[in-house]
Amino acid sequence: MRNIFQKVTKKLNTIIQYPELIPTIFNKVNRGFCKDLLLIKKELGFNFNTIIDVGAAVGEYSKAAHFIFPNAKIYALEPIADSFEKLESVASEIKNMQCFNLALSDEEGEAEFHLNKFSFTSSLFKMTDTHKEMFPFTKNETTVKVKTSKIDNVLKNVGLGGALLKMDVQGAELTVLKGATNLLKEIDVIQLEVSFLNFYEGQPSVEDLITFLRSFGFNAFLQVSPIFDKDKLLYSDFIFMRNNFSSII
Repeated sequence: MRNIFQKVTKKLNTIIQYPELIPTIFNKVNRGFCKDLLLIKKELGFNFNTIIDVGAAVGEYSKAAHFIFPNAKIYALEPIADSFEKLESVASEIKNMQCFNLALSDEEGEAEFHLNKFSFTSSLFKMTDTHKEMFPFTKNETTVKVKTSKIDNVLKNVGLGGALLKMDVQGAELTVLKGATNLLKEIDVIQLEVSFLNFYEGQPSVEDLITFLRSFGFNAFLQVSPIFDKDKLLYSDFIFMRNNFSSII
């Protein structure tokens, strides 16, 4: 009963903070994603002509992005066939949205993709025992071949005109970013999920990501929506921006 009360209270607090999210109660738009996007829009002062949704899954982030930035062009990329089918269904209701069924990497070709029964934890990288022990429902994993490409090649000569890059790629963040060295010059904001425990073999550290992105001028970052297990910080979203200061909240 207490958990239900806490969830309801959290939802009400979000609506009170952002009354423009009231319509999400009725049209099934993810309020958590909307809240993050409104932070970027209202508190940080960004507007975007383009949203790039990497690891788009079933399209919840793309749908939220369209709700907050209705005029932005959306490019959504997702390698899992079942998820991609649902993503295309979302795209059919959004005029300016285009989908790509592939995995992003730092090279062109094919790769083994670790497909999990709980699809949101699937990755180009193999899951560690730490992940399986902390989240037993993610133990069922198979491997499939997927097409890989650099995002630089997928969106070559598109002309972004002020863009947000969102990534949720389960440990493959740096691999994807290394395939985006041209595109990063046109990106204003990057939102990505960072793990603080070793959940995937070969995953980059927070320091690795900060160092890499600083080399492309992303000198400011915010940490939002942290997830804890008792006294351990498991993962969190980071929002990177071009600026001359660095801070964490």
